[in-house]
Amino acid sequence: MRSLLPVLGGLIACASAQTAPPPKLPKSVTPSTQAWLDQASESFNRVWNEQVTRALRENEPSGCLHSARARRTVLAWKVAADGRLEGARITDSCGVDYLDRAALESVEAVGALEPPPQELLAGAPDRELPLAFTLKAAKGCGQRFLERRPLPYLPNMPPGPTPLR
Repeated sequence: MRSLLPVLGGLIACASAQTAPPPKLPKSVTPSTQAWLDQASESFNRVWNEQVTRALRENEPSGCLHSARARRTVLAWKVAADGRLEGARITDSCGVDYLDRAALESVEAVGALEPPPQELLAGAPDRELPLAFTLKAAKGCGQRFLERRPLPYLPNMPPGPTPLR
């Protein structure tokens, strides 16, 4: 069963500070509404990958300071009947300002989508929806790599080249 909350993968943003509860989607949606939600997720994902890559390059060149563990930012955003996006806000911060900013900037950069299905708006002029941006943990961060070095002295070994450990 597919989740109705669009979660963007690829490069993934930690639940640490909750500012307001995220909006909820209806328990069931029509295939056309699910297709619209999937298309919206793809649009956000393209921009998110660019935004988070830039943010990591500028703020964390080593890639290990804040990405040693997965981080997740959850937003609420409004879509108007004409597809305009407005009012994006953080409902659950990952605890890293520049990753939260990258998530907000991703929604702002998309700007507009195809008009949403009427089912989603339910007669209202706009609808607030949830969206999660996640930054996967970088492999190798926080791990210590051992360097192979010759030992100066090994007891009970015949003289000769020093073995590597």
